[in-house]
Amino acid sequence: MIVDVIKRIDEVYNLLAKNYVEGESFRFHYSKELLLWALLVPGYINEFFVGHEVDGELVGLITGVPIKLKVNGVVHRVVEINFLCVSKKYRGRGITNLLIEEITTHVKSQGFSSAVYTSSFFKTKPFCEIMYTHRPLCVKNLIKYNFMTLGERQTISRLNRLYKVNYVHSDGWRRFTKDDISGLKKLMVDKKVCKVFNDEEIEHYFINDNVKSFVIEKNGVITDFGSFVSLPSFVLGTNYQLKSAYGYYMFTNSLEEVVKNLIIEASGEYDVFTLLSNKLYDKFNWASGGMSYYCDLVNEVVDDISLVFI
Repeated sequence: MIVDVIKRIDEVYNLLAKNYVEGESFRFHYSKELLLWALLVPGYINEFFVGHEVDGELVGLITGVPIKLKVNGVVHRVVEINFLCVSKKYRGRGITNLLIEEITTHVKSQGFSSAVYTSSFFKTKPFCEIMYTHRPLCVKNLIKYNFMTLGERQTISRLNRLYKVNYVHSDGWRRFTKDDISGLKKLMVDKKVCKVFNDEEIEHYFINDNVKSFVIEKNGVITDFGSFVSLPSFVLGTNYQLKSAYGYYMFTNSLEEVVKNLIIEASGEYDVFTLLSNKLYDKFNWASGGMSYYCDLVNEVVDDISLVFI
């Protein structure tokens, strides 16, 4: 069935808040505002919001949004699939397959032939795999809620000194504004696989209350762009939400410099900065998992892409 996301946002929120992306101790918390921003993108198609009900209760969900994906220089209209979720008490009943089959039908009926998605469950080879990395910001909270542990001969005081944010903002660092859109488009250098944005999409994705976006401007020219999303996690068994700044789109030739500036922005407000990267930057640590990307349009392994899922 098609889900009216706007009218049923409370049900969508509750389903994901209780059942989506959960580890042993943490579960992502997508606010209603974040969900509406992620789903109601320019040109969104209602038929790509598919749910499954049992006795009037929303127990399953899968969503898609139309995007333009450039693969080896050729732009394709594809659907970005996200938020596949089934209530824990209804798993193992074939609902996941029903959701995938139904959204596939809707995607094809709208003239789309390909989709891009991420997963840690499929056995087929992804075209790209990127690891999660974490940069501690508030050691006290990370230790208290078992996000990190004290090693031998370590103390919280020593870790506080180790992870103290003592960077300095780059000259020309400031918030991104609508006036910067044309300058940002010049930074969006093609990669083998990258999402393509028009002006309306840039404004939607990067100028809002869910994303904090910044640029470096030198002599009137935008030279670098970085952004992060506020994506907290429930600490299971407590009332605390771990505050995470989740690295979003970056357009730069100096990623480490941009990341350091973003960490300055996040420090004092967030507990941890999370970045998808196959390289460890200053004072980042490897997480236990990562993100695997799949798309039938990509028939080779790609190391560097510009496509971020929330």
